[in-house]
Amino acid sequence: REAAIESDESEEEEEEEGEQEAEVEEEEDEEMDDEGSEVEEQSSGEDEEEDEEEEEKDEDSDPYLNHISYNISPQMLESVSANPAVTNKSTIAFGRLGQLMVEIPKDRSKEAKGATLLDDDEKYAPEGTVPKALNPEKLDVKKLFLKEKIQRNLEEPVFNKLQAECFSILNNYQDLYFPGRNLDNGSDLQMVYCLHALNHILKSTSKILHHNLKLAEAKGKKKKKVATVLEYRDQGLVRPKVLIVVPFRSAAMKIVDTIQRLFTGDDPKLVTNYKRFQSEYGGETLAFPKVNPKPEDYERTFAGNTDDNFRIGISFSKSSMKLYTKYYNSDLILASPL
Repeated sequence: REAAIESDESEEEEEEEGEQEAEVEEEEDEEMDDEGSEVEEQSSGEDEEEDEEEEEKDEDSDPYLNHISYNISPQMLESVSANPAVTNKSTIAFGRLGQLMVEIPKDRSKEAKGATLLDDDEKYAPEGTVPKALNPEKLDVKKLFLKEKIQRNLEEPVFNKLQAECFSILNNYQDLYFPGRNLDNGSDLQMVYCLHALNHILKSTSKILHHNLKLAEAKGKKKKKVATVLEYRDQGLVRPKVLIVVPFRSAAMKIVDTIQRLFTGDDPKLVTNYKRFQSEYGGETLAFPKVNPKPEDYERTFAGNTDDNFRIGISFSKSSMKLYTKYYNSDLILASPL
């Protein structure tokens, strides 16, 4: 344990030195990036208003808004707090995913509305539903509630059958456990969860910036708005929104490249510190013996950089993506179990 601590300390010192060197080399670029982001935030008021208007139109059907906008009812809280939880269980055939075991927390009240302490009607989160698989051949991207920035960078066909089935569950904000990942479908699954994670981050950021503008406007008018303070509960939360855990740096690099393509398209110049990332997370594959060769799955698993000691923060602004951000300034944390 002491050896591990000493090793961690030495690695942290090396990382700090590396970060200091990188900061010196990229100081001017980062200053310009920070200044640009400040100007961008100041000038993004109209854009955020437009985004908010679009979201309000989809308020009743957008899974993201349904996920964050409502509390669960007291009856639902009792159901999920029970040991074991009170759920409706079913098993359905779900295409490429096979037999899908579904557990939906049961709302004993069977009502989506209740009363608050102020005797005002409060709309509670509706009870979950059994997912319905998307048809990739008849897919309308505009009906997936994706940010327009992401829609522009999607390639046709967007999904195959496995991806469509997984996304129909993830996009509905339902937990998915799928142990059938293998070396052949790994990249397909990766694209799906990267798409869902990025869409969630961009929608959350847009919502928070909109709330910030509203609060600043109310403060400028010097009006007390109790209802506004109660509604905008994202003001006290930390910034990180998504955690992705993968075993090797090579896997982390594939994820960053996938998110970069979804966010910036074919322009990696919009990604800050990308060259440093390539040098630290890239690398050649281990030399495998030609005599008595390893199995194919072994070679494919350990291809690329197999370092399993890493963590990296990623942040997003309106039009840029920044790597190596500090934890509390990051939207996404990408790390190994170690």
